[in-house]
Amino acid sequence: MDERRKHKRFKVHESIAEPVDIVFSPPFYQQTITGTIINISAGGVEMFINDPLPKHFIYSFYIRLHGIKPFEAKGKVTRLEKDIGQYNISIVFTEIDVKYAEMLNLAVEDNAKCIKERTGSNKDFCFNECKFSTLCINKNKSAADTARKHSEINIKNIEKQDFKV
Repeated sequence: MDERRKHKRFKVHESIAEPVDIVFSPPFYQQTITGTIINISAGGVEMFINDPLPKHFIYSFYIRLHGIKPFEAKGKVTRLEKDIGQYNISIVFTEIDVKYAEMLNLAVEDNAKCIKERTGSNKDFCFNECKFSTLCINKNKSAADTARKHSEINIKNIEKQDFKV
């Protein structure tokens, strides 16, 4: 199957799925949406969330992912599907600073490097410079390495998406 995506994704392993809170800055007073990040890349993020985010809007985000430097991005919901008491949502980044896109790309590359090594003869492969270590499934990580907090996506602004006819 051809990979249609421009950016490779970092799939978060189910046993350590990254919890996320989606919060709304004033004047958008809405209850916090909770969920779990399924995968992320420089091109966007996929999550399971408890309440839907509507399509047809451009969202300005401040994204704080556990273990990755916080960054700002703009994006739009491209998929929203009801899935047994929750919603599967895909957000495509329409604007992201090049340095943060590169940071996410490096995390994806490090993840791919580890997967390749671990599927070979080195099942315990790990390296200190790893950019995704806080989301790593390597059981040799110390408790300090794996201590976690929720990630957060703060919606700073919502704009109606313009449709071209």
